[in-house]
Amino acid sequence: MIIRIANLNLELNGQEKWFQNKYIKEFKYNIKSENIDWDFNFYEVSCDFQSDNIIRNYENRQIYRVNNSDYQKIRLSPSDKESFYICNIDNIKKSDIYFNEVASYLLPSKLLDLLSFERVILQNNGVILHSSFIKYNDYAILFSGPSGVGKSTQANLWIKFKDAEIINGDRSILRYIDNEWQVFGSPYCGSSEIFKNDQAKLKVIVVLEQA
Repeated sequence: MIIRIANLNLELNGQEKWFQNKYIKEFKYNIKSENIDWDFNFYEVSCDFQSDNIIRNYENRQIYRVNNSDYQKIRLSPSDKESFYICNIDNIKKSDIYFNEVASYLLPSKLLDLLSFERVILQNNGVILHSSFIKYNDYAILFSGPSGVGKSTQANLWIKFKDAEIINGDRSILRYIDNEWQVFGSPYCGSSEIFKNDQAKLKVIVVLEQA
C-alpha cells in the first residue's frame, strides 16, 4: 500500500490486513513504486528480540544497539509480556518493523505509532506541530498551545463566523518547500477525530495562552 502524507510518498510493505486503519485509508495514493520517499517493511516473526545492550529504557519501550544499528522495542503496556513490535530506527528512507503473531491482531490500531513519522518529517525539512489547522481563503491558520487552552474552540469559532474549514483538530505538518512554509493535513488527530488530506500555504500561527 502507498500513502501520501505531506507530499511524501510512503510505501507500506506487508499483508493488506495489517494496514486496515481508517486514518491511513484517507491518505492512500496510487503512484509508481520508483517515486517512494520512505519504505516501511513489516515482518511477522516467531521469536522475541533479545539483547543486553540497552541504551535507553522507558516504561513500555527500550532502545537497543546491535551491530551499530539501533532498534526500538515496544510493548503495548508494561504488563503485556506476549506482544511486541521491534523497529529499526536509524535507517534513512527505510524502516523495518518486526512483530509477533499476538501483536499482528493489534497492528492496525497501533499502525500510526509504529511509523515514527516525526523522524520522516524531520529528515524532509519539516516539523509536526500540536495545533488545530483551519483553512481560510486558501491559507492555513494554526492555533497552537497546550492541551485545554482552547485550540478547538478557536477553530470552531472561525468555522461558525468565517466559514472556514478545519483540516485537522490536533496535529499539523509543516514543510519548507520552495522557500515557503506549506501546511498539510495529517492522519494523526488525537481525540479530535478530525483529519483531512489537504494542504495550504501558511498564513499565521496563533499561540494561545490561558488568561
